[in-house]
Amino acid sequence: MAKIIEAKYWDDEWVAVGYRVEAVQDDLPDICSCDPRDYGQGHMKADPEELAANARLIAAAPRMASLLRLLHSEMSAGKLSHLDDEFSDDLFGFVEGALDDIGLIDHAS
Repeated sequence: MAKIIEAKYWDDEWVAVGYRVEAVQDDLPDICSCDPRDYGQGHMKADPEELAANARLIAAAPRMASLLRLLHSEMSAGKLSHLDDEFSDDLFGFVEGALDDIGLIDHAS
């Protein structure tokens, strides 16, 4: 069973503002932009609706990471043992894989 580590990102609420993602807390810098013009790629076609949707998805990342940590904790404690075994195994694998993808799995222990 993997050990979950503390988040290395700003564990604060993020919000999408157009094509940009900002921390709600004003004393933190903006998170990112999904606008290719901000990266010298203005010549590339970009659908404004997709750019805004990408920003909203990124802005949801802290809440999604919290949900993944909660699911991992509950599953590790056996609190979701009522689930079908195959589904539970798949879900646990997905949760651990996603936590690893975002750098919240401690590989040292």
